[in-house]
Amino acid sequence: MSVVVEDLRRRFTEDGPPAVAGVSFTAPTGAITAILGPSGAGKSTVLRLIAGLEEPDAGRVILHGDDVTDTPVQKRGVGFVFQGYALFGHLSVRENVVFGLRVRGVPRTEAVARANELLHRVQLDGFADRRPSELSGGPRQRVAFARTLAVNPRVLLLDEPFGALDAGVRLELGEWLLRLHDETGLTTLLVTHDQPEAFALAEHLVVLLDGKVAQAGTPAELRAHPADGRLEAFLRVVSRTRPS
Repeated sequence: MSVVVEDLRRRFTEDGPPAVAGVSFTAPTGAITAILGPSGAGKSTVLRLIAGLEEPDAGRVILHGDDVTDTPVQKRGVGFVFQGYALFGHLSVRENVVFGLRVRGVPRTEAVARANELLHRVQLDGFADRRPSELSGGPRQRVAFARTLAVNPRVLLLDEPFGALDAGVRLELGEWLLRLHDETGLTTLLVTHDQPEAFALAEHLVVLLDGKVAQAGTPAELRAHPADGRLEAFLRVVSRTRPS
């Protein structure tokens, strides 16, 4: 399922600069696309526009050939994982995963079975009855992934999902995300300001500077042929590459 954005624009203040100023790109079907850029570049706003959590001032969002620009968020078939987990502290790990299924009318027995299956997939079988507060950051984020995957999204949107974690846990979860992606094949958009993370995890990169696309392409293309001096200055040399 490809994600296409065409000339997206969003301004939050009448007199200030636009947060997103004519962004266009295609995220290939079945790939991880990283939206990379410094703080304030418009990365999270673009992701929220794709999800339907923000309305564009202009432009279109096309998912699998369908224009969903005016489609409510709950009908777009996207799953969203936030940096801050957004888990329900009063519910167990299992019940956090069950919650979204029950809201959608899935019978409880079926919802619990689906939750157990997903907790196994994210390697949290033994944590189902714990509260989120009893888990460290890495497992909490895996619970958030399980809850998002429970509703069978067509597109996975990740907004700095590892940003609150230390470097060692970030690396571990990055490798885990690659394994999960290989299993699910979900078209995935990952917002990050971390260049090594973007180059290590993504097959396709979209670099945003000041709310505009500076360049889009494969990691190899951006390394070898940055579009201009400003982008070349932004792109530091990175040593990690995506595992084969």
